Amino acid sequence: MEDSASTAPATSASTPATLAAPEDLDKEQIKKAVEALLAHSRSRKNANGLLLNENENFFLMVVLWKIPSKELRVKLSLPHSIRSDLADICLFTKDNPNVTPEKTEHFYKKLLNKHGIKTISQIIPFRTLKKEYKAYEAKLRLLGSFDFFLTDARIRRLLPSHLGRHFYNRKKVPVSVNLLAKNLSREINNSIGGTVLNISKSGSCSTIRVGHTGMQVQHLIENILAVTTKLSQKLPEKWESVKLLYVKTERSVSLPIFSSFVSSRGEAKGVRTPSQKKKVSRVLYTSES
Repeated sequence: MEDSASTAPATSASTPATLAAPEDLDKEQIKKAVEALLAHSRSRKNANGLLLNENENFFLMVVLWKIPSKELRVKLSLPHSIRSDLADICLFTKDNPNVTPEKTEHFYKKLLNKHGIKTISQIIPFRTLKKEYKAYEAKLRLLGSFDFFLTDARIRRLLPSHLGRHFYNRKKVPVSVNLLAKNLSREINNSIGGTVLNISKSGSCSTIRVGHTGMQVQHLIENILAVTTKLSQKLPEKWESVKLLYVKTERSVSLPIFSSFVSSRGEAKGVRTPSQKKKVSRVLYTSES
């Protein structure tokens, strides 16, 4: 797959224009991008002798016209779960006052059992995280031991300095859950099966996990479309905030699926002529490259 695939088609005198709705996205273009990335993942596994059942995360990259004035973090449900039933899941919890970490862990195990929650592999109280995972090597072992991390919403802002940058580089940022929720089972299951829209105020580009390379093409497409619909509802300027959309895996270049540019000739935003579409398909979606 060529590195040039990570750049959007060139435009001249580009400016934002009257916006198409997210339902007007070119679904055929999204399908070509998804199929190209899945083919690239398969070929890379074959070339490197990797196990075919080792899946890579699949991401939607969102580039906004303006850097937001405040951080936006929204949990999103998806039509198709992005976790496998065999995923190892770790939950970080708040420390209960005046008790040992072991008793805190026991308390939350009983709470999860009470609500019939069987999906959590390990519970780590905050005090245990600070004490036993202080060393760099310990943090890396923790990162590699689980597929997914949840955290008590009450300690989410305390975690970054104790987890290290690798959690954030690998897109394994713990998803916050409300452990005081009346319907805790639904709260946990929605967090595990869904994804998180995390728009930072420090930059105009954000990455959202929408699936993995073991999923069906159509399921990935439907998850991507579900997220774009939510973007149009949650962003400050709705869909007009979106400048570019890309899809990528953990180890691939980024393929553009939407551009909100128009040229000085006044072409409709996000719409290409048949000749432009043919050129884009040739350059961007050669699956075996």
